[in-house]
Amino acid sequence: MFVRILSAVVLAPPLIYLILYGSKLYFFLFMLPVAAGLLYEWQGLNGGVDKAKLVSQTLLAWSVMLVVYSGMEEYTLPFIALVLFSMISYRVLNYKPDKPVIAAWSVDFAGLIYCTIPLILLIKIKSDLGGHFLVFLLLIIWATDSGAYFSGKFFGKRKLAPRLSPGKTWVGFYGGCLGGILVSLAGNILFSFAFPYWQAILIGLFLSLAGQLGDLAESLLKRESGIKDSGNLIPGHGGLLDRLDSVLFAAPVFYILLIWIDTSTSMGRTSFAG
Repeated sequence: MFVRILSAVVLAPPLIYLILYGSKLYFFLFMLPVAAGLLYEWQGLNGGVDKAKLVSQTLLAWSVMLVVYSGMEEYTLPFIALVLFSMISYRVLNYKPDKPVIAAWSVDFAGLIYCTIPLILLIKIKSDLGGHFLVFLLLIIWATDSGAYFSGKFFGKRKLAPRLSPGKTWVGFYGGCLGGILVSLAGNILFSFAFPYWQAILIGLFLSLAGQLGDLAESLLKRESGIKDSGNLIPGHGGLLDRLDSVLFAAPVFYILLIWIDTSTSMGRTSFAG
């Protein structure tokens, strides 16, 4: 536990500084190795790392991220189609009768979506609205994790999902939701977002629910793979997937919520969707 807290204390401040004060370009460049690391760990969870496939998937992911970062959204869907066709072509050219192709395609597509799309949305939020929205998201996720851990540790008895994560309890689940809601309300004031209170409550609740679901989803992946952690990059936390599992699920939810809210009036900024 001490190592886990120490890692958070050391790594969180520079990350928050980058998000808040780093340029769009620096944040984009930071996301490139994150995407590569997530894809690496995804392959490790699904039968081992294929270096050639890892390089090709990483380059494809970076290409899609660059298209979105460059503001050429009209090319995004056609480019994603080309990416998918490229992945299919790789499987066709490397076909082996003893390896199931359809299952491999599913794993490739799922990994690219799971590891790349949320990062693209984070880049877009940072570019369009500013880093304080990403810090707001991270604070809610961290509050959810802390609320779930401490309430579950001291008061939890009934297991939430014993087959996936024996340590999680229903009390921890409710504590995580409460933590997310409280920090959403506090962050709404801290960052002067001017969300109505009911919107801040919904944001905190939905992001907390998404984050906890993302945590359980990664627990499922690890259980099926028979491993404890997706990697050992971060002392006390495991790999990137272990640390970002909640964010990967929460980022699309946050993006949708920001579009749903009238950003041009409630936050005094240019319309997010436009």
